[in-house]
Amino acid sequence: VIKFGKVNIKPDDLNDSFNQVLLKLKPQSDTDLLMYSISLDSNSVFFTETSVNDQFEDARLLEWFNKQALGSEVGSSIETYHYPFSSDQRKYFDIHIPTNIKSELTDAARGLSLELRELGVGIFSAEAGARYWFNASQHQSYAIWRIGKPHQLLIIKNGSLSSYITFKVNENKITAITKYGSKVAAD
Repeated sequence: VIKFGKVNIKPDDLNDSFNQVLLKLKPQSDTDLLMYSISLDSNSVFFTETSVNDQFEDARLLEWFNKQALGSEVGSSIETYHYPFSSDQRKYFDIHIPTNIKSELTDAARGLSLELRELGVGIFSAEAGARYWFNASQHQSYAIWRIGKPHQLLIIKNGSLSSYITFKVNENKITAITKYGSKVAAD
């Protein structure tokens, strides 16, 4: 890591802002190819959970879900990525990224001769970092906690995604906002 930073972008300002952001973060270097890992704020994407039934092939069910939940024009406005929860749950965690955000970022990087190596989302980027930098994957079970408004908690059990929870704390009382995955682990 040569340089890191945070730059806020208002959704209305997408026209040339990704170029400006990448230029601000671009280090002064003689390297021909610069690689970037970018993490989108969780508020700029959408999350859902899909339960699957043993009678259906997962890929076909997920494709059907995308059409039903997001409409037939989903390919032009949203890209969806499905991540399995632990195998005993028969569920997928779905992340929906607006296509305009992803294409603006990749176009800006390409235009500046940069390589967009990874595009992550919030706490999930932190979990990837924990596995890479802190060898969290050596532990079969662990949690990643993003302290903020709202708090976010990612629970990994037996090496697999178990739960993703958002919650708030008011006067020593914890109130769940969203729970995805194992409800047992979330409680």
